[in-house]
Amino acid sequence: MTRDVPPSFSALYSHVISTESECSGCGACVLVCPRDRLVFRDSRPRQVSGEDDTCPEDKEGRCGLCAMVCPRLHAAEPAGRSGDEPEIVAARTTDPELARHGQDGGLVSSIARWGLESNRWSSFLGRTRDETWRPLPLLIRESKDVPRAAGSKYTHTSIDGGLRELHRQGRASEPFATVGLPCHIAALRRLQGMHSKYVKGMTLCIGLFCSKAFSYRRLVETKIVGELQIPIQDVCRMDIRKGSFAVVMRSGAVHRIPLKDLGDCGHSGCASCTDFAADLADISVGGLGTDGWTIALIRTDEGRDVMQAVEACGLIETCGRERFPDALRLLDKLASRKRKQAESSRA
Repeated sequence: MTRDVPPSFSALYSHVISTESECSGCGACVLVCPRDRLVFRDSRPRQVSGEDDTCPEDKEGRCGLCAMVCPRLHAAEPAGRSGDEPEIVAARTTDPELARHGQDGGLVSSIARWGLESNRWSSFLGRTRDETWRPLPLLIRESKDVPRAAGSKYTHTSIDGGLRELHRQGRASEPFATVGLPCHIAALRRLQGMHSKYVKGMTLCIGLFCSKAFSYRRLVETKIVGELQIPIQDVCRMDIRKGSFAVVMRSGAVHRIPLKDLGDCGHSGCASCTDFAADLADISVGGLGTDGWTIALIRTDEGRDVMQAVEACGLIETCGRERFPDALRLLDKLASRKRKQAESSRA
């Protein structure tokens, strides 16, 4: 969706930021602001000055980059599409270390490790977490550090911190790959379409299947720690399986929370998102009850080249889509449900 709005912060504020369900919190606007007037506060872009709806640059008509980059105002374009329909395969890592640390089949970690070891890219931009499970950007330069970004975090974060660090180190123009949620991928494609210095070297985008991301404050601080009294420092893994959210402890104990009980823990910007399967990614991935395998949708020539190379070097094994018919039906169901929910929220 592209909206006919003027390129100004006031337009961004009135159409996106001030509407709780519209802003995805991707962070692209904060990243591109040439005067560093924007910061994140309460998971939303805000002005450093404290004034929300106006910006000094608006008065002179000198900028508007924040509005131009917003994927909720301007539809992002895919890069290097390979046919109308993606190729669908299932894959899993053959690396025991990555299998131990990774989520589902460990495919993303395998791609990251292969790219760094083969010098396909000089950096991989992923996510890690602190001891309280707060998500943090992680710029990986060496293959041995890939496991630090393995596993799903489930709570929302923005892209600006990692890309800003990449640029600060002088590596944004060097080949790099990244992984993110559908909203992250849309923002990256907007940046790419605007020839931003922050994504000059971006060669591969891996998108994660996403019904919705959770708010850190609502899920971790309020629900897990506050209501359920679970010591967050002792949590080693989180997962979603068969209608429940599993919080796995270092002791081996598992706390299962019905997903229906987490309805108020979602990130508010997810309500208007229609993209479940990261349609703008080179490769879209996720686990759909496939027990140790990752479902991968290969969407571009770059994605196909990478998947073939990772398999050829023996770091992953793949099988055809026909092995997991239930997973593919679930993929269609979840994608359709997310579109309908978003359309309903905007009605």
